[in-house]
Amino acid sequence: MSKNQELLRLIAVKALDGSRLQLSYADSAKFAVDLKDWIKSKAALRPLRDVALFLYGEAGRLGPDGRCW
Repeated sequence: MSKNQELLRLIAVKALDGSRLQLSYADSAKFAVDLKDWIKSKAALRPLRDVALFLYGEAGRLGPDGRCW
């Protein structure tokens, strides 16, 4: 993996209130991503409208690079 690729590596995903995820990268950058409209628009994501379920998510099977519910 090149140095640039390493800096762009997602190292943590944290569920926030309001159907948002905080994405943390190896270069210390952090971004909040609002998923509310996407969750509302997809029937398959309907269960994630439940705040308790959304906040329950944990790091995915590939490590901290993803979020699973």
